[in-house]
Amino acid sequence: MLRIRRHSPPLRRTAALSAVLMAFLLIPALAPAPVQAQDLPAADELIERYLDALGGADRVTDRIASSARGSFSMPAAGLQGQMEVHSSAAGQMLVRINIPGVGEILSGYDGEVAWDMDPFQGPRVLEGAEAGQRSMQTDPGYYLRSASTFPTRETVEQTEMGGEACYRVRLVTEEGWEIFDCFSTETGLLTATEMTLETAGGPVNSVTILREYEDFDGLMIATRTEQTVMGMQQILSIEEVEFGEPDAAHFELPAPIRTLVGGQ
Repeated sequence: MLRIRRHSPPLRRTAALSAVLMAFLLIPALAPAPVQAQDLPAADELIERYLDALGGADRVTDRIASSARGSFSMPAAGLQGQMEVHSSAAGQMLVRINIPGVGEILSGYDGEVAWDMDPFQGPRVLEGAEAGQRSMQTDPGYYLRSASTFPTRETVEQTEMGGEACYRVRLVTEEGWEIFDCFSTETGLLTATEMTLETAGGPVNSVTILREYEDFDGLMIATRTEQTVMGMQQILSIEEVEFGEPDAAHFELPAPIRTLVGGQ
């Protein structure tokens, strides 16, 4: 397993991590700065440029299986803890956050069962749209923004997000889930993602801002991710990345989740 450490202040975001933590976001819409439709590059071109900027579609696919470790913080609430994220090439995932004074927050998907467990709600098995959305977000086609996952791909405007000019691309799955990606006009890299997430409390509008890309063994990764909910900012930071299949034990269902599954 290839291990890469950052020697500067941390932060990187993985697709699997985004899939779980974006559910905490709820922010107002950002005002766009539209340009004429004829001036906009095609969505297919922007996505191809993005994958090339990352290091190529093949390298992105090869690096899906990975483990990352770092920290999670919510400065305004005085919360800070350690975080780890594990993803397999088969679409399994686990996010584990430990916050002193709060406890352990877990979110996972073993390829069939999507689940959450935390000190506030206890163990919970996701169902319906919630489970379907998590499954979609662990699929390689989601990472690649492929036409097979997103039959609708269209550039809608040029705008600014996170202080950077970008092209906003609308992506829609066959199920009707809609995502808006913003690709830097300068570098082609993804600078922001907006979407509506299915949660236990109902749909929420979410935004993730990606900053400070760095090269990890030929793969460009955003090393700072900023998320905000109702004016509360959370910062995701990853200091170490290991490429390769994680230990399968990470994806085993915890006993409380197995009990819930058995009772269904």
